[in-house]
Amino acid sequence: MSPSISEYDVDNELKNNNNESSSNNKKRNKNDDEKDNKDVVVLPQQDTSLEEEYMIKRECEKSHTSLEEEYMMKRECQKSRSSLYERSLVRLQILETWYELAIRPKLALCPVEDVDLLLRSNTDDVKLLSRRCIDARSVLNSLLPPHDLTQLDPYLISDISNISGAGMGLFFRPITECSLSLPESCDYSNEKNATTKNIKNIIRKGELICHYMGHRHNFQSCRLVKDKSYLMLVDGQLFVDAGPLPQIKARYINDPLNESFYNCKFVPDANKYRSNVVALRDINAGEEFFASYGDMYWANEDEKGVVYYGHHHG
Repeated sequence: MSPSISEYDVDNELKNNNNESSSNNKKRNKNDDEKDNKDVVVLPQQDTSLEEEYMIKRECEKSHTSLEEEYMMKRECQKSRSSLYERSLVRLQILETWYELAIRPKLALCPVEDVDLLLRSNTDDVKLLSRRCIDARSVLNSLLPPHDLTQLDPYLISDISNISGAGMGLFFRPITECSLSLPESCDYSNEKNATTKNIKNIIRKGELICHYMGHRHNFQSCRLVKDKSYLMLVDGQLFVDAGPLPQIKARYINDPLNESFYNCKFVPDANKYRSNVVALRDINAGEEFFASYGDMYWANEDEKGVVYYGHHHG
């Protein structure tokens, strides 16, 4: 006799089958998902900070490149200007030799700008030649190289002179801290007498203070200078005019017309187209620089100088 199957048993059997089926389906779905996931390539998220860093680096590289290009352009301009200066100097020398000594240059050596003077005739046009010399000197003065600075330059300050009616004067006013950096563009290697010893408080006797330099002239061209108050005879026919160059600090040194107050002097340095200003004695901080202009200077001046007796007029 076979056992009877109740409805309850049937229901339980169906539920169990359904559960197993559901469980198998879940496993199958899970396995399918894992398989699908294996085929999917997961891309890493972009790191914003890295992207920004890259862009900053690119900008820096561009900036660095532009600075390099700017530097190279400046170097090329300096070379070009230096080349023009040398060429102008040679031209002036040829023209002045031609004008003063009547020595005509060979055609191959004659400056291109002045070949017409050679081809014009066998007789020199002296007036035209004189005019060319003046023009060539004007071009040369427009191309002069940067003037040399000494190590004392940062401590040389122009201010109202102690001499009444003299205008500006030049003073020794050192700073209290040594943190001041000197200009990188200046070459101090040849300034053997300029030392940094005691530079903050005193300039020693014999020490190089600065240079008097400017536009270059001879007896012919200096007659055309309107303001001759800054003209200095350096040597022979060489005059320098610091008038058009306010950055030349030596131009502010006054003559007190009183020997007891002279603390520096002008020493000709014709090879470098200048005069050097050298200390006659130890010069203390706060002092104004005084030097003699020479008798010839005052003989040619319409206005006579004021004798200084030590009173402060600043």
